[in-house]
Amino acid sequence: MQILEKLKEYNPILTGTIPIGIDLPESDLDIICYCKDHSTFSFFLQQEFSHKEGFKVYATT
Repeated sequence: MQILEKLKEYNPILTGTIPIGIDLPESDLDIICYCKDHSTFSFFLQQEFSHKEGFKVYATT
């Protein structure tokens, strides 16, 4: 699956310890996206990825 390709409309950026080379075996990969409508974006994420193990959506206001 090409996650970044699916997210391209939302300008995805890889963040966390993996891209900067200080990751540990238990490190995860974070993706920051930009959206104007959080409800639409959340719906899109649910449709595309909710079937994946460990799927979570975090949002701040």
